[in-house]
Amino acid sequence: MLLPRKEIDEFGNEIDPRKELIDKILEYKRFKEAAEEMKLLEADRMLQFKRGNMLQELHDVGEAMSEGTEIQSVTLFKLFQSYEKVMKRMQDRLAKPQHVVVKYNYSLESQREFLLDWTKKEKKIAFERIFQSCENRIHAIFNFLALLELVQQKYLGILIGSGRNNFILEWNEEREEDVLHTFN
Repeated sequence: MLLPRKEIDEFGNEIDPRKELIDKILEYKRFKEAAEEMKLLEADRMLQFKRGNMLQELHDVGEAMSEGTEIQSVTLFKLFQSYEKVMKRMQDRLAKPQHVVVKYNYSLESQREFLLDWTKKEKKIAFERIFQSCENRIHAIFNFLALLELVQQKYLGILIGSGRNNFILEWNEEREEDVLHTFN
């Protein structure tokens, strides 16, 4: 009798014909288990309530509540649009810019007069002394702007002292008669 030759794999080992049968049986078992799980899922789904036709249900609910026209025209898109409009209005209301106007006790003109009177009386003033009496930063800015204006109009002169940032403001005697005409 002739016996079939034993099959050999690429490495020269004998291939067991039973292994192929075992693999097929295991694959069959996996399919059978998956089918059982699908049956359970199908049973669960059958217990759930089916949605049906949403438009028909809205119509039925509308008629039952006797306000049929209002609820029938409501869609999810319209609800979302309305929600967005309300949220935007609320955000605009909360994020409204607020402008605060602060009235300071000093003005450019008052600081100008103050510097003129002071330099007229003392004739020479150190630059740093002008800012020692400032109440806050805004006050210092008003002083500095008034100082620049007076220097530009040649009521005051600037002398550069020795050292770093050492300026001296000097009253300009030649402009004194002009000052009297503008302030009186």
